[in-house]
Parts: sequence; C-alpha cells; structure tokens
Amino acid sequence: MNFSTAGFRRLFEHNRKFINPVADSLLTVNWERLCNDKICGLGSLRELVVHTFRAEDFWLTKVMEGKQLETYKGIDFQDVPSLARKWEAVIDRSLFRIDSFTAEDLTESRTYNWGDGDHTFRVDDILLHVYTHTVHHRGQMIMGVRQLGGHPKEVDIL
Repeated sequence: MNFSTAGFRRLFEHNRKFINPVADSLLTVNWERLCNDKICGLGSLRELVVHTFRAEDFWLTKVMEGKQLETYKGIDFQDVPSLARKWEAVIDRSLFRIDSFTAEDLTESRTYNWGDGDHTFRVDDILLHVYTHTVHHRGQMIMGVRQLGGHPKEVDIL
C-alpha cells in the first residue's frame, strides 16, 4: 500500500467525523444497558467504544512512539459525552502525529514485544490497521445500538 501523509490524514479525519453520529446513536440507548449488556466478545457497548479509541492510542503512543500509555477502562466514563470527548482527543493526537510524518517516516518500521517475541510493522501498515480497526468497530457499535433497542444514525462512508 502506498499512502501519503495527506492520505492518512484524510482517512483519520473521516473516522473523526463519525464520532458525533455514533455518540448521538449511543444516546438513544439506556445508559445501564449500554454499560452492562454484552453485545460482542469485548463486552458491553461502552467497552467496545473504549476499546476502539484505546487501541488507536496504544498503536500510536506505545508502539509508534514508545511512550507510556495512559490507562483507562470503560468504568472511567460515566456518560456518552465523556466517551466522545476522549475519542476526539485520541484522534486529534493521531492527526497531529500524522502531520509530523514525512514520506520516509511512513516506510520506517516499529517493533513491539507482546511477550511472545518481537513483532515488527511498517508505520504505514500500522496507520492503515488503526483506520480499518475503527471502521470495523464503528459497524459493531451501530449493530449494538440496534441490538439494545436504540436508533442509530447514518455512518456510511458516502
């Protein structure tokens, strides 16, 4: 895959524009059900949302920059607006990082050890993974809203 930093910026901006429609969708679900009803292997809808932005934070902060990752869990978020604010902050940091990359940076590799040995990934592959990971889970979120009796907003790409 041959993406430019401008191309990655566009993809991550695309993911950012869906935070409010997803948050509006979440608001149509009873908060107790959103936090407690299991909708997927990750658990509740709240846990799915947190997993989505926590994974982005993990890849861009810990793997790409080697920095300590802020720890947070679903229970740290007591309403939909706090989820949306944190998600926006994570994507905004990602956009800031993307803007600092050169074309050469995108072809560099990062190595991370998950305990079973080192795993090495190109920066552009990490960014593409993070983008598609968010798209995948956004679909699960919308399904979860429907499953819990809510009314999802439109989040199609076009």
